[in-house]
Amino acid sequence: MWGFVVLLSGVVLVASGLARAWSRRSAAAILWSAGGAVFAVVALLLLVKGVEVLEYKYAGVVGSLYPALLSLAVVAARSRWWRYLALIYAVLILGIALGYAWGLEALRGASHGILHSISGLILVAGPAYYYLRLGASRWALLVSLGGFVISVGGVSLALSQAGVEAATRLVSIALYPVLSLSALLLAAGFYASNGLEGRRSG
Repeated sequence: MWGFVVLLSGVVLVASGLARAWSRRSAAAILWSAGGAVFAVVALLLLVKGVEVLEYKYAGVVGSLYPALLSLAVVAARSRWWRYLALIYAVLILGIALGYAWGLEALRGASHGILHSISGLILVAGPAYYYLRLGASRWALLVSLGGFVISVGGVSLALSQAGVEAATRLVSIALYPVLSLSALLLAAGFYASNGLEGRRSG
């Protein structure tokens, strides 16, 4: 059942971006929709293959696209600097792919860690900064909350893959609920805050 819930939350995440892209074709909405689409693909693979799909050789590449695209959308909502961040992400994703292809664990691990650290920080801190300093809608805080939830899940997954037994048990219990909750929070926050570009009233 949880597999269908995760897939449905992925569809909602895509829809939150497409709804904003339909009304205003902004880079943020397009990037958000693309990130949601990656999440939906991962959710579909989880539904069909189960958690074993996370052990596939290039799963780290696909998994890195999701936070990268969403964090690019957060930056693009308020700045044109997202293009430069996209170049950095492209280099890091290439590093992850080459690390898998050539068996260079140090390259793969470093690229993976840097990308997820940057994207996680942006997803959590960016919308909160927009609210506190730039007058964004309070709904933007839901994006920060969703980013925090998925970051905790990502850390747990990394520890699990590193062989930490407690993290492995946590992932086996909470992976699907964490994915669903984070996606729904992100979708609600992005849509209700007008793609992070809306301003609070009063």
